[in-house]
Amino acid sequence: MQDDTLNKIYEQLSSVNIMQLATSDNNLPWICSLHFYADKGINLYWISREDRRHSKEIKKNSKVSAVILIHENTSPEDYVIGLTVTGEAELIGEKPGRDIATEYAGKLNKPANLISDIENGANPHKFYRLKPSELVLFDTKNFPQDPRQVIVL
Repeated sequence: MQDDTLNKIYEQLSSVNIMQLATSDNNLPWICSLHFYADKGINLYWISREDRRHSKEIKKNSKVSAVILIHENTSPEDYVIGLTVTGEAELIGEKPGRDIATEYAGKLNKPANLISDIENGANPHKFYRLKPSELVLFDTKNFPQDPRQVIVL
């Protein structure tokens, strides 16, 4: 059951580009919106500059959460699907691995030179990863009787 749910989450995330990332420092929360790519393990990847508030806070406190709205209910499609991810975020740098970089750029229709510019320092962005420890899927379409599905990884 867990593997089926993880596969369903992975498929759903391929159609969504924005997540909200929550960080904190000294008990002061912060949330920002970021473009992301998810791999099959539901690791979330994004690029950011090291001088951004969320990047600085990750350096001090790697425990983060992210929320992703997959589907908002509408008149013709009256269901909600959302995902909350809790885990550890980390800076992985200019070279996250060719597969991750290629998938990230492809999913988000980034310019062809983005990855090489990051790798050679022409672009100041770095890759980050959120490695999940818990997923909370709220899905009234696929789990109408019990829409809150918790997966501990």
